Amino acid sequence: MERNRKRIIGGALFLAALTLLLCARLFYIQIFCHEEFAEAALSQYETSLVGIDGRGQILDRELRPLTGAVYRYFYIIGKESADQQLNVLLEELDAVRVTLRSSRYEVYRTERFDASIHKRLREEYSAYAFRARTRYQNQQTACHLIGYLNEAEQRGVSGLELLCEEKLRAKSDRLLLESDAAGRLLRGVAPRKAKVVDNEAAPQSNIVTALDRRVQQKCEALLAQLCGTAGTVPQADAAAVLVSRADSGEVLAAASYPAFEPEHIADYLAEDCEDNECLLNRVLQAAYPPGSVFKLVVAAAALENDICPPSQCFTCRKTAEVAGVTLSCSTGGENGHGRLNMREAMAVSCNCYFAQLGELVGYEKILETARKLGFGETVLAGFPDETAGSVPRDADCGIQDTANLSIGQGALLVTPLQVQQLTQIIACDGLLREVKLLRADTEKRAQAGTICRASGEACADKRVLKTETAAALREMMAEVTRTGTASRLKWEVPARGKSGTAEASRNGAPMKQCWFTGFFEVADGTCYVITVLAENGDSGSSTALPVFYALTKYLASLTP
Repeated sequence: MERNRKRIIGGALFLAALTLLLCARLFYIQIFCHEEFAEAALSQYETSLVGIDGRGQILDRELRPLTGAVYRYFYIIGKESADQQLNVLLEELDAVRVTLRSSRYEVYRTERFDASIHKRLREEYSAYAFRARTRYQNQQTACHLIGYLNEAEQRGVSGLELLCEEKLRAKSDRLLLESDAAGRLLRGVAPRKAKVVDNEAAPQSNIVTALDRRVQQKCEALLAQLCGTAGTVPQADAAAVLVSRADSGEVLAAASYPAFEPEHIADYLAEDCEDNECLLNRVLQAAYPPGSVFKLVVAAAALENDICPPSQCFTCRKTAEVAGVTLSCSTGGENGHGRLNMREAMAVSCNCYFAQLGELVGYEKILETARKLGFGETVLAGFPDETAGSVPRDADCGIQDTANLSIGQGALLVTPLQVQQLTQIIACDGLLREVKLLRADTEKRAQAGTICRASGEACADKRVLKTETAAALREMMAEVTRTGTASRLKWEVPARGKSGTAEASRNGAPMKQCWFTGFFEVADGTCYVITVLAENGDSGSSTALPVFYALTKYLASLTP
């Protein structure tokens, strides 16, 4: 009897201890693991799709969208609902499947909306339907500056998408979908958007560029005409154009042709793609011999060092010999230009004059001035993949190189952005002013979110040319449009500029790189700077100049 009583007591104590352990476990689960198990339970009927419309927009200077301007329609359908009729309906919408992280659902995207098909998808297939901004659009404007995304991770790979990645991506949208235990979407329960926030990142924001969408699109249209893809006869294989304001240094347009479609970037990156050259931003990633545009630098070197005044004359006899190198003048006719001063020689782009001037100045002073004016260095601090071009070292040059250097040939390579900066310095009375792609306007910031800047805080203007030198160069550039290589056009607004035609080669075949750079003022006093580069054209004055001229007329028309 005593033994049974002890067994009963022992069993009761064991059950009590077990009950206490179970209670403690339940207490631990309910109190300390509540969130974990709640999340697990929630996952039984809730699925999230990440990456829906969650990236900041890129805007132009007036807050007009450069990305995210177009809405597309999305349909989310359970995989168990798929049948042949569904495929027919989706084909009628030209819908494409979107790759998102879900094993239960298919997501389809379309740019079309059809009310009857929309109704059938909702009623017959329990589809969730919503619209969201698409990142890019067909014939995306400013595609080279904007760049593109890694499709899988939706991260910036190039251009502003990469430069401002932290600002644009700090937040992302997550779409929450409710379903039953079998994974079927619940009818009548709308999806909910939740934010996925990186606590260490800054809040997601739009960025405001200095670009003017209207001017950018005009530049792109002109380049399409120049290269023969707008129903015109091609005059060049590829091209680039820049437009900026001299007073602020803000870039209103930066177009490169051929362009690409960021929406289909995977096609361009494929190994067998023949169009991957479209990805090259010729504004700042490609370097070219400057040709006669560089005569502005040679003249500046002569004036800055008090070696030769603008009144200095040399004689052009069709050819000139410098240190054993013979150069010919292509613009002076059979007997050359005769006796010319610096202004007259700049107007007609006389090679013989500048070969003699270069010999007088010396290659050391020419190279020194080129570097002072920004050649051989990048212009935009931190912008992805910008090239610095090539300015030869003094040690790599000799007296024999002076002749070619004086007319912008030889080992010298520059970008259209560097030429734009040179022209802006001349227009700004010799001051080097920061070239800006992004705005830092407080009013715009309040409307559009925190602004990402390419080069940190604004830089103070830096004097790199004497006031007298800049004034003399402006007068020379004015003579180009009055009596020189650009005088054949009837200028509606007074313009100053310089043409250039550089000899080059591609795959062993000769070709010409054609330039025109200059500036002009409109009625309200705004000074615009424009640089045009055309690959494999005829000459600067016949190929690049018409684009410059068309832009002067267009920009003047925008002025009230």
